[in-house]
Amino acid sequence: MNLLRALGVLAAAALAGCVSPRVFVLHSPMQPTNTQQVTYTATANDSDGVSSIEIWENRNTLTTCTNGMQCATPVSTTRLTTCNFSPALTNATCTFTTSSGYPDGSFVGYKAIARDTTGRTGSEGWIYFAGGAFPWPNNPIPIYGKGAPAEKIDLVFIPD
Repeated sequence: MNLLRALGVLAAAALAGCVSPRVFVLHSPMQPTNTQQVTYTATANDSDGVSSIEIWENRNTLTTCTNGMQCATPVSTTRLTTCNFSPALTNATCTFTTSSGYPDGSFVGYKAIARDTTGRTGSEGWIYFAGGAFPWPNNPIPIYGKGAPAEKIDLVFIPD
């Protein structure tokens, strides 16, 4: 958790003085089992002051489609929390922890949206990860995916 806080503080400091709020959001643990709660931590920075941060979730279920390909079936999109800051903060942090783990075969996306005192917004996300047992154990398990696979691929190296 200390690494997560350090990353958030560094990101907020690096993004100071921007026109709209700059946002950084991350989940922990990176590869949760179906019994582990997941904590989302969003940090935002804005010279005019951050007045609120929302954290959103997009749940999907991983299945094998009729054509034999892997697919994600949409389940729900929900605003998990809204953190309001009064007075507004130059550097703000908002966290949300799930009440339980995600079911096996979950494919979860999340994003954060920050608003400043002038009404401008900034966001980061959708970032996706697999929760619970992954249905295709011989394939790489997504733990941090951002952007459409046809446009770019994020690589994360994990020592084994």
